[in-house]
Amino acid sequence: MSCVDELNLFKVIANAGGIKIDDWELLSPNEEWSYLRSFSKLVGRICDISKADENITSNLSMKDLTSDELSLSLQVLWGIIYHDSIAEIIPGFVFHEADHGVDNRFCPIIARLPIAYNIQGIRFIVWIEGNFDFVHNREDYIIGVVPRSKSNHHIQLDSSIDCEPNSPEIWIVPEWPVFKLLPLIEKKTVSIVKKTPYSLEVLHNLESD
Repeated sequence: MSCVDELNLFKVIANAGGIKIDDWELLSPNEEWSYLRSFSKLVGRICDISKADENITSNLSMKDLTSDELSLSLQVLWGIIYHDSIAEIIPGFVFHEADHGVDNRFCPIIARLPIAYNIQGIRFIVWIEGNFDFVHNREDYIIGVVPRSKSNHHIQLDSSIDCEPNSPEIWIVPEWPVFKLLPLIEKKTVSIVKKTPYSLEVLHNLESD
């Protein structure tokens, strides 16, 4: 059964008012139906992701979707691909929590930001091109990045990248730790130190205009 067939099946079941045989209610609507609708929505978004690049979902099966981490990773990936308001998906962050302060200065840039993904062994980079702010502290060091809007995206398959399964990472500059995306969405900062083959590329510094 294809992904589209599975989606249609779940839509039929989720929209049903109950299943009956000879007026005997075999399965009635209950709290599980709302879960089924959510699951159907997730399957639909996987189909949308496949349209963007069928390779990145090629190792997925229905049983994999029982993983909350994988499901959230896929929901975020769908948002990155199909939404221009990435500020609603990827929160801004700073290198040190202690660097939050009123003296910080924001410098607008146009840049390409790499987000590393590993979906069931398929490794790839989602490049987000758009408007960002560099966050400068009072000494004028860059201490953070704030996404604003997306103008384009590009998916680059790369089997050599080092990224944990179902745990997307934001790669900024080699000197910075790698930020885990899912904890950031939950307003937590989780970072690890490792070398990355890709980093944020500044295309234009709008402050100099």
